Amino acid sequence: MLLHEKMIDSIEYNSKTFSVDFSFNKILSVYELFKDDDFDDLEKINIAYDILVKNYKNVDLETKSRVIDAIFKEIQQKKSSSDKKPSFCFVQDANYIFSSFYKDYGIDLIEFQDKLHFEKFIALFGGLSEKTIIKKIIDIRTKPLPVPNKHNQGEIVNLQKLKLIYRLEIEDEEQNEQDELRKLANSLIAFSETR
Repeated sequence: MLLHEKMIDSIEYNSKTFSVDFSFNKILSVYELFKDDDFDDLEKINIAYDILVKNYKNVDLETKSRVIDAIFKEIQQKKSSSDKKPSFCFVQDANYIFSSFYKDYGIDLIEFQDKLHFEKFIALFGGLSEKTIIKKIIDIRTKPLPVPNKHNQGEIVNLQKLKLIYRLEIEDEEQNEQDELRKLANSLIAFSETR
């Protein structure tokens, strides 16, 4: 996020400007939607488009899928890129994130739904203090086990227990979510071109 730039609120595609709701809860809802096996690919694109796009409601499937793909490409550019293993999950860690925002900023994320832009949310999340529960959990997950010696067996056992308690249940899904979104968009585009 750059302070001298306006936050993104639209996507350009095919000479049209699509007005997009980039509120954090909507973006996170769509991420979860794409992981949900209860919906087929066509339903996911249509639902995601309805959640995020404020105008141009009557467009073809190819346009919808390209706009959704462009939205998530934009989000990926804004997020810090890293090849590291994921250390948190917005769904699994929701309670810890909520309490951490409240502790550090006095922000009730429920009250800020549909108001707080995803870029602001990510910036605030990155700025949470080390005193917050989510930062402590991230530290546990990412902290390497020390090299064993005769003095640190208790420390190693304790850290292993904490890593087990706070382990991520969906690490592989988080790591591959953007690839899945692109794959879904490409398959929908191919499907719409055969019609």
